[in-house]
Amino acid sequence: MATHAYPPDFASFVAERWEEATRDTDDDSAISPDVRQSLPEPKELEYVISTCYQASLLRDEERPVTFRAIICPPGLLPAEHGPPTGLHRLAFTRPRPLNEDELRRLSPSVDFYRSLIGVWFGTDGKPEIWGIISSGPRWVKAAQGDRISSPPLPDRLVVCATGPGRIVAARGLVTLATLHGGRIICPASDVLESRWLQDTFASVREEIIALHRDRAARDAAPRRPIDPQLIGRISRHVVRRIISIIRSSRHGATLLFLPPETAERREHQTYINIKYHFTDDEPRRRFRALMLEIVDELAYRDGAGRLEDPVGWEEYMGSRNERLAELDEAIAELTQLLASVSAADGAVVLTRRFEILGFGSEISGELPDVPEVDRSLDADARERSRERTAGVGTRHRSVYRLCQRMPEVLAIIISQDGGVRFVKQLDGRVAYWDHVSIGVRDV
Repeated sequence: MATHAYPPDFASFVAERWEEATRDTDDDSAISPDVRQSLPEPKELEYVISTCYQASLLRDEERPVTFRAIICPPGLLPAEHGPPTGLHRLAFTRPRPLNEDELRRLSPSVDFYRSLIGVWFGTDGKPEIWGIISSGPRWVKAAQGDRISSPPLPDRLVVCATGPGRIVAARGLVTLATLHGGRIICPASDVLESRWLQDTFASVREEIIALHRDRAARDAAPRRPIDPQLIGRISRHVVRRIISIIRSSRHGATLLFLPPETAERREHQTYINIKYHFTDDEPRRRFRALMLEIVDELAYRDGAGRLEDPVGWEEYMGSRNERLAELDEAIAELTQLLASVSAADGAVVLTRRFEILGFGSEISGELPDVPEVDRSLDADARERSRERTAGVGTRHRSVYRLCQRMPEVLAIIISQDGGVRFVKQLDGRVAYWDHVSIGVRDV
């Protein structure tokens, strides 16, 4: 039986991950001494993480204590910079001691999505709070897939308190590990980057590419081919954005993704009762229409490269095309709609092509119980551990039963406390993945 992990274990894990990252280069001389020394010493690191952990367990006037703290000297941040493209540092005339009460008192004034708390070590070697740093909210939009640049963070340790007992350690904007529920989870378990999930949503990619080719065959104007990875990345950002919006709203939700052929034959109606069922017409397939417009805009009007070169992610992100900006906004509104309808009691049902079938859905209670499931320990489920389901809630158990009966279903469960779980049947057994963001921008 595995024991719970606590701040000292987490600090050691973060130090190991940090050293691995600094060694992950072909030329060791390329790592400057400043980078090598940017992680605090073990005792200092443990103190910082433990203090942040204790602060996360507190409440300030019934508000949860959440914050981002960066461990760096104020002089590392240029005095003349500020949002939206830089970081605006404001140093206190007299630093405050780093302890859980100071973090609790500061947290309401240092908005998680717009600011950070600056921490460094005083002349006596003790950690102290030297001021606050305004980053602006652009990093949130960038994480959700918007084509917008966000101010980078220094290559220093960032510790985030995102909920009671939940701590994220990052190197700048890249997550090293998360301590949640007494478990240490590293980004290797981020299911959004897994091969099997990309294969799950392959149908939307293949359909849009086929439609784009049909248009190109009928159109006399030359069009550049589309890199299939572009469609896949945009689709994953849509999922990431939906999850982010639902988590920030602090309500639970369930998303069910069905194969398009299952939805067309309505096989799902035996086990899923959709209360608010949408009419089978073009508005239900708006995501496909928007994606097709995006690839057409890139390949025909916005493509500046050679005709034989596929249009990919870099061109999409770097484009200043006004029509593309409108289409991006349209997709953002569609994801907002999906997140909003998830607030109703019941599941949101979609196809893997992001066709909206309906919401307020109830999973049949007559499906047989699933006493055990597999917890995936990595993104592609190469390693798994078996767990009993008796201790989870009704929402989780009903999804397990559905996935056991319908192997083609992919479910995403967002809990009220912010936990995210992907569920699917693999090799005849129901498996789940606890979603961990690939960067602190997604927390």
